[in-house]
Amino acid sequence: MVFHCTAGKDRTGMLAALFLLGLDVSREDVINDYMETNNRINAKKISQEIEAHFKSNASVQLHYSEQLAQSLEMIFAVKKSWLEVFIEGTEENFGSIESYLKDEIKLDTKRLKKIYIVE
Repeated sequence: MVFHCTAGKDRTGMLAALFLLGLDVSREDVINDYMETNNRINAKKISQEIEAHFKSNASVQLHYSEQLAQSLEMIFAVKKSWLEVFIEGTEENFGSIESYLKDEIKLDTKRLKKIYIVE
């Protein structure tokens, strides 16, 4: 199965979290996996590279600012609270992660576990 999004952390991160929770991976491990994004993607370095591009390319008409730098860093970083709010909201609105997967996405978690969990 392949799924992706622009930065690989929002749609992809949330969907990966749903699948892991559907496989009964602990919430703590799911959150730690999500937070690993910050160790794998150096948001500050990406922001600095974009800044260098803006400064070296006269055709770029966008003024680089500290606010823009912070916005760019936020695009590539993750926060624990984002995933926690997503999980809590899903549970509040649908009763549980498993209910959401079964009723809304039509994902058979028993089949998912049979495919991905080796006993």
